[in-house]
Order: sequence, then structure tokens, then C-alpha cells
Amino acid sequence: MIVRLRILLLVAGISAFAFAMRTGQDMARYAGIAFVALALLLRFVKPRG
Repeated sequence: MIVRLRILLLVAGISAFAFAMRTGQDMARYAGIAFVALALLLRFVKPRG
């Protein structure tokens, strides 16, 4: 479950960052960076079970 969430956040973050770089929208760039950072922080969460 955690792995799927990490992959989803990573893909969303990279997509948002790429979109922001093409369009020049700062908020989308910051959101992309935040999603990638959150995906990297989830690396330290232990899976349940």
C-alpha cells in the first residue's frame, strides 16, 4: 500500500513540476516539489502487517 502511494506521489510530483516548468506557474512547481519530497519521506514509514 505504501509503495503504491509513493509511486503515485512521485508521478504526480514529476508531472506537476514538468507542467509548471512549461507554463511558468510557481504554485504548481512548489506542489510538484512537495509531492516528490513527501514520496521520499514515506520511504521511512514502516509497512503495517
